[in-house]
Amino acid sequence: MGPLPEYVEGTLGILSLDGSERIWAIDGQHRVAGIKQAIEEDPRIGDEEVCVIFVAGVTSQHRDSDPGGYERTRRLFTTLNRYAKPVNKTDIIALDEDDVIAILTRRLVEEYDLFRNKISIGQTRSIPVADTHSLTTIVVLYDVIDIYLRDKGAKRWKQFKTIRPSDNVIDSFYNKSIEFWHILTEYFSPLQEFEDSEPSDKVAGKYRHNQGGHLLFRPVGLLTIVRVLRHLVDNGVQLTQAVRLVSQVPMEISAAPWAELLWDTANRRMITAPENQKVARWLLFYSVGGDLGRLGTNLDGLRQEYAGILNRDPIEVEIARYS
Repeated sequence: MGPLPEYVEGTLGILSLDGSERIWAIDGQHRVAGIKQAIEEDPRIGDEEVCVIFVAGVTSQHRDSDPGGYERTRRLFTTLNRYAKPVNKTDIIALDEDDVIAILTRRLVEEYDLFRNKISIGQTRSIPVADTHSLTTIVVLYDVIDIYLRDKGAKRWKQFKTIRPSDNVIDSFYNKSIEFWHILTEYFSPLQEFEDSEPSDKVAGKYRHNQGGHLLFRPVGLLTIVRVLRHLVDNGVQLTQAVRLVSQVPMEISAAPWAELLWDTANRRMITAPENQKVARWLLFYSVGGDLGRLGTNLDGLRQEYAGILNRDPIEVEIARYS
């Protein structure tokens, strides 16, 4: 080690790293990702100095030799996760290099024709009618991919998204995402028209407007459809068949069965209450032949809930099958 620079005179000590250490950013991961990208674009930035705090920890491989240290390390992570200010989802999507769904969302927006320059980057799920060039928001796109690709229980899936998988796994998930959107586009002609258009053509405005529009062009509608497709696939229906079944259901939100359930005809706006979304999911699932018992209800239960939302007598409520 060479002579120390003058500005460290009087400090308590020097931490010397030889490159064999295993180091994780337990806070500020997005800043680390930003620094890495900045250095790739301009290596001179690597000469800049930043302040960091190093915390010695004990990994699971060494827990037996230092159980007390391992417990303190785990408590540190627990404390950070419990009290740190959560990062909003748009920041995760933009910067996270570990969350596979964030990685896939960015890649789809950059590479896939259906989304390139046609996704709103707003920080919420909602999308204004005035946006005539976006299919949906980047937050909804993330949620759609997350719903469809999840192949583990909720707790394990959440943990899985904290560690970047191999490139092969990422590519496999990406191909499944492409397959999903390709099949949707094949069976829903508005999506095909949208994919073939330029943002300046304002095709989204044709299917999302003050009079209603297509269910797929509304975040609540798109998420309802994707959740039902996932239920069908989980129940053994092939994805292509599931999409074909759902595509037979009326998609105009200002008409039955969505009027007054997801669309307020008097005020000409979406209804996004959780109860309405739940009934819409049950209704769509049942209408394409789904077994409501899989969702913890039955036809009488659906009829009662649906009638309550419509403020009608249950015997007056019609629930159609389209398969």
